Amino acid sequence: MEFGRPIGLEFMELADYLGRLLGCKVDTLTPAGVQGIRVKSVRERIMEEITFTARRPG
Repeated sequence: MEFGRPIGLEFMELADYLGRLLGCKVDTLTPAGVQGIRVKSVRERIMEEITFTARRPG
């Protein structure tokens, strides 16, 4: 997830909200978080499974 400003604990609240909304566990990572994963095979698997979304205007 990328934000225009730091959001602190709201990041975790957002993950909880998305999980309730979608009815499943949701993992959230920033781009830096994904790149910081040291185990290459884990990082690559996450990159394969990422679902990109965008905020709807309005």
